Amino acid sequence: MTLSSIESKLMTSIRAVLAEAGALSKNRLILAAVSGGQDSMVLLHLLNRLGVPLIAAHFDHGTRSGESALDAKLVEDFCVEKGIPFRSARESLEEDARRTGENFEALARRKRYAYLTDTAHREGCEVIATGHHLNDQVETILMGSLGLASSFGGSGMEPVCRKNGFLLVRPMLHIRKEDIDACARSAGVPWREDSSNPDQRYARNRIRSILLPVIDSLGSHCKAQLAERAALQREALHYLDEEGGRVLKQCGRAGHQRNILLYLEYEKLCSYPPLLVRHALRVLARLLKVVFSRADINRIHRLLMDSKPGKEYDLVEGLILYKRGKECMIFRNLPALEDEWPTVPTPGEIIYSHFSVQTSFPEPLHVMHLIEYAASQGIFYFYEWQVEYPLYIRTWDGIGWMVPFGSSKAKPINKILRERGIPPTLRRLECIICDELQRDLLFSSGHRTDMAVLSEHHSNSILAIKITPLDTSDPDIVAYFDSSD
Repeated sequence: MTLSSIESKLMTSIRAVLAEAGALSKNRLILAAVSGGQDSMVLLHLLNRLGVPLIAAHFDHGTRSGESALDAKLVEDFCVEKGIPFRSARESLEEDARRTGENFEALARRKRYAYLTDTAHREGCEVIATGHHLNDQVETILMGSLGLASSFGGSGMEPVCRKNGFLLVRPMLHIRKEDIDACARSAGVPWREDSSNPDQRYARNRIRSILLPVIDSLGSHCKAQLAERAALQREALHYLDEEGGRVLKQCGRAGHQRNILLYLEYEKLCSYPPLLVRHALRVLARLLKVVFSRADINRIHRLLMDSKPGKEYDLVEGLILYKRGKECMIFRNLPALEDEWPTVPTPGEIIYSHFSVQTSFPEPLHVMHLIEYAASQGIFYFYEWQVEYPLYIRTWDGIGWMVPFGSSKAKPINKILRERGIPPTLRRLECIICDELQRDLLFSSGHRTDMAVLSEHHSNSILAIKITPLDTSDPDIVAYFDSSD
């Protein structure tokens, strides 16, 4: 079949984008996202004509009173005719959106990309290609600038980026819709029109039908100019995010206890220009795998500057900010621990809720070696102290007094945990090791390194207690106690 001039032009353009992105190296398998509309069908056709290793993936949103099933049938028939492997899935998203109250377009996009990444992983694809074009880019820029698409802001979509470990390429992002339409008609590519496109309930459709014609009337170059300005904005954002990441690294450190994700020197952070602080918080959101809106970022910035220490502040998606001294911590709330207080085997191991508690008696000749090794691993030490067996695990029930390790005076458990810098929400999640009488508090999972004291000398009889969170990658929490008479 002879290529038309427009088909040849678009193939050359798409090949250049894929080559620059590295998508054509090492015979990489490409997963093409195909809805059945004109744009994605042209993309599938052109990728197939280029001869790249290819799989087509279609996600049926279960919309438009069953019409979406016809979209899936069109894509499947085309793939069978061309010998392209075809994968598909279907979910009824309109019902999900009504039940959860989530914006339908946002839900559909999230579900669609989740399906694409799952399929790419399952099929061994390294590259995901979508059919977005210049008109889509301009619509996204306008929606972001008007606050209608928080995912992109006014900077639009990236032509090439990493998403969930895959290379996401939009090889037609610079191509005009008119050229795609001409290619489809010239090459005889089938497609289906989405009957919801004229629906003015959707902001994107209103922008497409009202604003884009106005932009076209101002000159054929205007869309490309908007896309170019957005590219410059993305470049500036990348730079600011890099600087924000540098600031975050200087002012923050990873949490070493269960649930605690990050410690921040908030006064130091807030000494930087507000623009850099906001970008540091953008980077933080990505690290924590949550979404901070502009309003969220501004609110967190104000909390860091103006809020009082000793109080918890809810952020987003179960995250909590807690100030203490010159630091604040960000942690995630989790279910409370079990109410039962089991006996700790010595030596041995017991699984208690989210923790593994292990005890052992290191060999006397190896004690100093173990302690020196432990010091390099951030393990905690305490002055020698006689242990009264058996040991128990308990939780804080909101009341009760105990004698903290290294002291002779009883204190409320709440005060002990507060002095160790543990926020109120996390106090009920503490795994506390106590003695036979449940009077003396030996150790808890919230011990901080600045609370530990290096022993001046060590006997040959050492009890090692290790608390390991089972649901995080945090380092183990270990204490050593003298068990000799």
